[in-house]
Amino acid sequence: MSDRLYRVWLSAKNGLSPRVIAALLAHFGDPAHIYAAGCEEFLQCAFLQKTHVDALCDKDLAPAEEILHRCAREHIAVLTPEDVDYPERLRMIVDPPAVLYVRGRMPDLEGAPGVAIVGTRSCSAYGLIQAAKFGAALAEAGFTVVTGMALGIDGAASRGALRTGKPTAAVFAGGVDLCYPPQNRALMSDILLNGAILSENPPGTPHKGSLFPVRNRILSGLCAATLVIEAPVRSGALITASAALDQGRELFVLPGGVDNPASAGSNALLRQGAAQIALEPMDLVHELSGLLRTMPDAERVRAIYLRESGGAELRTESKEPSAPRKTSRREKSAAPQPEPIPGETPEETERRLQAESDARVDAAFKRAEPAIRAFREANRAEKTEPKSETNSLLQELTGDEKLVAQVMLQGAKTPDDIIRMSGLSASRVLSALTMLEIDGLVSGTATEVRLV
Repeated sequence: MSDRLYRVWLSAKNGLSPRVIAALLAHFGDPAHIYAAGCEEFLQCAFLQKTHVDALCDKDLAPAEEILHRCAREHIAVLTPEDVDYPERLRMIVDPPAVLYVRGRMPDLEGAPGVAIVGTRSCSAYGLIQAAKFGAALAEAGFTVVTGMALGIDGAASRGALRTGKPTAAVFAGGVDLCYPPQNRALMSDILLNGAILSENPPGTPHKGSLFPVRNRILSGLCAATLVIEAPVRSGALITASAALDQGRELFVLPGGVDNPASAGSNALLRQGAAQIALEPMDLVHELSGLLRTMPDAERVRAIYLRESGGAELRTESKEPSAPRKTSRREKSAAPQPEPIPGETPEETERRLQAESDARVDAAFKRAEPAIRAFREANRAEKTEPKSETNSLLQELTGDEKLVAQVMLQGAKTPDDIIRMSGLSASRVLSALTMLEIDGLVSGTATEVRLV
């Protein structure tokens, strides 16, 4: 039997998370030895629960064979970490997909490094415009834009990249044959013309809510960097950001309005120093230039960035042909525009306005903390004791989620308490809390959490 068949058999087992599969591979060496192992050997593995052992003791290969036959019929590639086409960066994360299903043409993620662009579905018009602008400009600069193809920020970024004619990719939670969300069917078709749809789950897998947080580690794992555009305090985009930090990848954030709840989480990443600020695409280009085969033309990248807002900036310039300089992107947010000082050279005017713009950005960040705190306080609920039925659900948890739940039962009430008592990193605690909240086991705010 082939290693590929055993990997499909293993990855298709219900209840086996990527972390459990990674632990099994570390313990037994390869999928063939896992398949050959008996129930007694599995029972000796402390990291396995009874449900895991029951699944592993089922040696029926027929479902895995059917998956491989279906993929062959539907022209879906089945990649494993042993294949040369398996993305190198993804192979290096601690819990890489045992199997990666690829529909379409896999972009060259070594020659054109991936940048994941993520954000909220409920975004502002500003967020949509910026996602399209960054998507197009980064694709033009030589990066591969990777998204989750969700509504809002993801979809806008993908469309921006596609308009440059460059390959892009999307990572699904369910099967690559099932469009999600259905509203993005045309977008999915456009991506497949020159790029790829990827998933660690076999074709036909429904896009269940519990699969999305797990999927997000693949988004960041494929890429050299992640860019967050508008993310609330609790959002899937922050799970991707957390995964990027854990994987040692670069993290960038486009700052949003301090009074916009959709940007509270992303702005907090900047305030905490967890991410670098991205005010324009060239910020990413300069930081990641060592990964590119050739340095892009900065003026062309900026021109693409301007064009993606519908040409409003360029039309404004054409109406004022006598203007001594181009209007910078950050200056556009301020109205009316300051006039040049008589006798001042264009270069002096640009430097002065740049300094004034930087001062406005600094002032905005100083105002961010009380605004975000007020928003969180407004959504704080009364404390409650854990419900009795929660205990049975906690027994099914594994990994970081189980450890976080245990220390919360021992009295941890804040993320800082959990970090201190569990020994986990801040990013892993944030990821675990978000997944527990999605499962309905935790509620609260960024400053206080509780089991429900």
